[in-house]
Amino acid sequence: MLTHEATRSEIEEWKRIFKEYRGKIRPCRRSGEELAAYLKKRYSAAWTKRISKTFFSWRNT
Repeated sequence: MLTHEATRSEIEEWKRIFKEYRGKIRPCRRSGEELAAYLKKRYSAAWTKRISKTFFSWRNT
């Protein structure tokens, strides 16, 4: 997250990095169900129920 307006040098640096790693990176896309399953496995049931309810209610609006 930027907290200031990007400078020309910052933009050029980001473009350079993007060109360098373009072929090496892939987005990590997980479905909501996969995310919920991971959270349930990793964290307590009460916490994941609250998070899942928040996530799915936000997603359906």
